[in-house]
Amino acid sequence: METSLEAAVIILPTPVEPSASPFGERFAAQTVTLKPEHLAALHAGQTLALDIQNEYVVHLRLEPRT
Repeated sequence: METSLEAAVIILPTPVEPSASPFGERFAAQTVTLKPEHLAALHAGQTLALDIQNEYVVHLRLEPRT
């Protein structure tokens, strides 16, 4: 399944409080920190697999410039 990404640029990690989320009601949050080598892999066309709370895997790709 491929879906589009909803993203928001924030200053600090999004609070877990449902009323404070820029995406609506949410009950958990996790911060993922990418290293320069992760960004290089994305720019090289590779896909990153992110383990989210030992429950979900998110595959992250960089959209090529057109």
